[in-house]
Amino acid sequence: MATNSPGNSMEPSGGTSPTEQSPTKDYQCLEECYALALRSAADYVVELDPPATRDFQRHLRALEQRVSTTTTAESLRAVQASFRGELREYRDLSRVYFKRLRDDLEGATQIMESFAGSLISNGDDVQQHVRNEMTKLEKAVDIGDLERIKKCVQATVLEVTRSYDELNKANALVTAELQHEIRLLHHEMERERRTVWTDASSGAWVKKKMDDRLDELLKTSEAFCVIVVLVTNLRRLKVQCSSSLVDQALRALVKRFYGVLGEQSIVARASEDQFAAIVEVDPATAQVMCRQAGERLAPPYSVQNNGVAQHIDMRVLCGIVGHARGSDSSEFRRKLNQMTGLVDAANVTAHNPLS
Repeated sequence: MATNSPGNSMEPSGGTSPTEQSPTKDYQCLEECYALALRSAADYVVELDPPATRDFQRHLRALEQRVSTTTTAESLRAVQASFRGELREYRDLSRVYFKRLRDDLEGATQIMESFAGSLISNGDDVQQHVRNEMTKLEKAVDIGDLERIKKCVQATVLEVTRSYDELNKANALVTAELQHEIRLLHHEMERERRTVWTDASSGAWVKKKMDDRLDELLKTSEAFCVIVVLVTNLRRLKVQCSSSLVDQALRALVKRFYGVLGEQSIVARASEDQFAAIVEVDPATAQVMCRQAGERLAPPYSVQNNGVAQHIDMRVLCGIVGHARGSDSSEFRRKLNQMTGLVDAANVTAHNPLS
């Protein structure tokens, strides 16, 4: 029970008592603690698969931002439900990751055991057959029967030739099997490598992939352009919709973007709400592509919510930065940084290059 300190008096009316204020203060403290818990969960998550981990951390930070906007216990419970869903999804992804890892290890072990066993078995069989024939030949020599020696020599030559052919065939089969497994391993390594370079939520390349390609192009001084797409209402959609629905819409956006530019282009996620594509074409063609992208990327975006189609109103604005052949690379980087660094949609002029 709250008490007044000496010299202070409580107003009978017209004021708010400490008892009435305490629930609000308690709720604010609860919000702060819960936001800190979400931040800690994102910062100290056990990293298994880098893209999945980045995606999980991004979703938790979005939930942390939602906590600061909650005003009722019901809205906080909604955040808690989303948090449980994120934890459950990351747990399921971790199980899949560990199962794949165990399967890969077991498969590699079986392959090496089979490979070693085949080599040992083939070598032992050939060695035994040749030794048998050599033993017969030695006995024939001891007896001194020339006719028998002649037949044993012929039989030994035939056995050595046959064994040599069998050994070659067996080794060829083992080699072919090993080459096949090596190709599968390279394919898996390439898939893992692509996964590391891919944004898990949208399916676009990560920003570093685009930066590396830009460095290569700037060294050649060739002409190219970068088309930037800003999703103006992404943060609001993340509050209104579940993360899975937003991710579906982002993947659809990237797919439409590739449909305009072609699969040979590089579409990367430049920031949370911005995507950028490198197109190695002249500025006039890039302008047409930018205008087409603005039209093709317009809402609505159809996504699946528990088997039911749902439309998401994801709004975008497009801009373009061009690099003429032989022009100054530092000026191009300044323009690009100016555009990709924008966080307010009002600062982007749709379908208009910055110059």
